[in-house]
Amino acid sequence: RPSQLSDNTLRKATIALISHDEMKGRMADFVIDYEHELAKFQSILATGTTGKLIQEVAPSLADKVCRYHSGPKGGDIELATEVLFDRCHVVIFFVDPLHPHPHTEDIRVVFGACMIQDEVRILSNESQARAWMDKRVRGT
Repeated sequence: RPSQLSDNTLRKATIALISHDEMKGRMADFVIDYEHELAKFQSILATGTTGKLIQEVAPSLADKVCRYHSGPKGGDIELATEVLFDRCHVVIFFVDPLHPHPHTEDIRVVFGACMIQDEVRILSNESQARAWMDKRVRGT
């Protein structure tokens, strides 16, 4: 299995980007650094505020972004549903482990959906996401 995903594979794949409020700055930096690579995906799913952030920091991706509700308002559940119905193939979720979140059960649903779907890649922190993007998408 080659280490880099082909452009053809990426054009058929959907990626989800989610970040807790305390991690939005890191997500913005990530999107800016990988804008060219993210553009290769068929679409980008995001919870509401993260989706707006992506569109603001990377206008070239705006047409690819499909915004769902914010996490506390059901966005995590909506994205988990996309995973379960095989309509999302990679989930990058910048989790803030240091602050409690009132919708923790919803967050667990996202992780659970990814664990049920063997082919779904979930990356839950910035260093994992960057390493994966460098190796599998950039091929470096």
